[in-house]
Amino acid sequence: MKKYICHIVYIVLLTAPVQAQKSTPVRPQIVAVVHDVAQQKNIHSVNADRAISIASMTKLVAALAVLESGQNLTEKLTVRGRDRSPRIRPGLQMSRYDLLELSMVSSDNLAARTLIEHYPGGYNAGLEAMNNLVRRIGAVETTLVEPTGIMAANISTANDIVRITKYAASWNVFETMANLNQSRVGAERVNRARAVVQWIVGNSTNPFLAHPNEFRMLVAKTGYTTAAGFCLTMAIEYRNRKYILVTAGHANKQSRKNTADELVRQITEHRYKIIIDDAVDADDQILTKDQKEYP
Repeated sequence: MKKYICHIVYIVLLTAPVQAQKSTPVRPQIVAVVHDVAQQKNIHSVNADRAISIASMTKLVAALAVLESGQNLTEKLTVRGRDRSPRIRPGLQMSRYDLLELSMVSSDNLAARTLIEHYPGGYNAGLEAMNNLVRRIGAVETTLVEPTGIMAANISTANDIVRITKYAASWNVFETMANLNQSRVGAERVNRARAVVQWIVGNSTNPFLAHPNEFRMLVAKTGYTTAAGFCLTMAIEYRNRKYILVTAGHANKQSRKNTADELVRQITEHRYKIIIDDAVDADDQILTKDQKEYP
């Protein structure tokens, strides 16, 4: 009898519906790095080698791939792609430079996508160029599957983002865009067989533009996805020395800004020992290629 009852219980357990467990989103771990370009080393480091999703910091690589290819920045491109944008829509005509500006200043996904859609050889060639670029500059832990950062599979490390940001600082165009409070670009649309120009306005996502800073901003790119948290990378110059600051994994914008402020204080309040020996030569590491100037 006991054996019979046991069999019944066993069958009931097997056939009973399993109650699904609620999955709790995993909060990304915070990473934070201050890199001294002259010393070529991190002077502050938290989880610098941890693989992280990088959100819209991906757009830095997309912009670099476009600039490296030598494409005409004044050429008008047709906006295309499936990414959402609160500012532009498929079919508009915009210059490559204006798309770059909208992508970097306002972090517009459709602008970034359009740039790679128009890469010589097409979208796949542009994506391949992005991955080749990061490998060439030593960011070997970085894998990019699309140009906007919206997908969690865009993976890197804080140390790799340092390498990417350092390289971006060798192009003057990024300094120009890092210091714009607002992106205001032109777009053409066809209205009853004639071109009509409209102005596209997007506010900067850079949290350091609200107040004056005691440092010079060379590169700045923010980002946010659930996988990445709120993140930021910057290249700055303070008292003729250059630094890269990277942080990610924050639950909100205020947490990101608080950490970024603390990273800046690591520099401005001299919370570490600066080794001056041969710093003059090493400081040129951030300017290893000719400075590029664009209108």
